[in-house]
Amino acid sequence: MGHRTLSAVALGAVLVLPSRPSQDDPSGRSLEETRLVMGKWIETQQIISKERNEWQQGKEVLLGRLEVVKKEISTLEEKIQQAQSAVDEAEKKRTALAAENGGLKAVGKELSDSALRMEGDGQVFIAVPGR
Repeated sequence: MGHRTLSAVALGAVLVLPSRPSQDDPSGRSLEETRLVMGKWIETQQIISKERNEWQQGKEVLLGRLEVVKKEISTLEEKIQQAQSAVDEAEKKRTALAAENGGLKAVGKELSDSALRMEGDGQVFIAVPGR
């Protein structure tokens, strides 16, 4: 309820309620008691309004934080995807280099075996410097 509405309700209650106990009023409340009760009611409504506003502000802060966390998660997921792509590319290169290395080792072994066979047959003379 707004402040004007509360004031109007309080004023209306004060005007409608009798100023002194009457024979029609079995509770026997005086105007002072009624004012006190209305004052407490208004105070309670103000506290409720204040709490509601504070809760709304807290909610907005939390929603803001949630949005920041969601953006951070999205950024991190993107970085993970990029890193995974880099790992996949490096793995492809490693596989290609390992295959090339295996091929070169096989060719080197063939050359070495051929050289040893030729040397055993006396076909090749290898000059070693310094001998």
